[in-house]
Amino acid sequence: WENSNMDRNLTQDEWAAMEAKSLRDELMMLLKVIVPEVWNRIESQTRRCLEMLESPLGHDKDTPIKFQSEDGVLRGSFSFQSHRLKKVDVTLARAGKQPAFTTELRRPIAIQQIEAIHSYLSMAIEEMRCLSISEQSLAHIHILVHQVSHLLQQAMDQIAVPPRTIFPNRLFGAEMFEPVLPDDTVLEFYIHKCSLVVSTLTFRRISAVKAQSTHQTLGQQVVVGSQHMYEHSLVEVLQVSQFAHHLQSLSDVQAMLGVSIALCNGLREKLKEHISANSSGQETSG
Repeated sequence: WENSNMDRNLTQDEWAAMEAKSLRDELMMLLKVIVPEVWNRIESQTRRCLEMLESPLGHDKDTPIKFQSEDGVLRGSFSFQSHRLKKVDVTLARAGKQPAFTTELRRPIAIQQIEAIHSYLSMAIEEMRCLSISEQSLAHIHILVHQVSHLLQQAMDQIAVPPRTIFPNRLFGAEMFEPVLPDDTVLEFYIHKCSLVVSTLTFRRISAVKAQSTHQTLGQQVVVGSQHMYEHSLVEVLQVSQFAHHLQSLSDVQAMLGVSIALCNGLREKLKEHISANSSGQETSG
């Protein structure tokens, strides 16, 4: 009863002072404890992701992975060096009565999605180094957290890129192989759903097309017998085959990125609450 009576006797100004002190205490806890702890965890996980991308296969980088598609059209092996395919040899069983074709990469080549993930995470680390609790305003810290979250999300998005957006925008050109690929064959490597996909298709040219065509570009919704545009020609797909090798390290990267993005979003909401509260307090006192 005594405490209740004391509460009733508090003036409006005294209530406002108590609320302001409580808000300052919460803000102090946020800036001195929560933000540094969460920031350190996000940075640690981001660095761990970068380390795992250095060895996407999760084992000795010099040990090649052998593969063969279920239809027997594709077989061969590949090995990684960081985010680059270090060595690749592929044998393609050709359509019809054509003999099998064997080729290999002339030189190591980057898997652009892994390279992009690495780049976004490196930029996120650089942004994280800019945090200075004692020198920056709440609004500045909020913006910084948003920037880091955005970079982490861009890295995450690279894992989920649908195959139809890969070819022909990210084509492994025929000249990258030795011997050079036949001009009726496409061979490429890309990431989809945490797997390295080896994909090939063979086609025949029907006719040159000078005007705008209603046919889709080769690489979109490709099935045997479908017709598409490719290099200013109308082509018919004769053979499609692919093999997917799951990269556990990329699955782990995806999981850690999901956690880090959630942590960033949680920080942003807490910072936003205090920014709003400070704005309201300034308006009231004004």
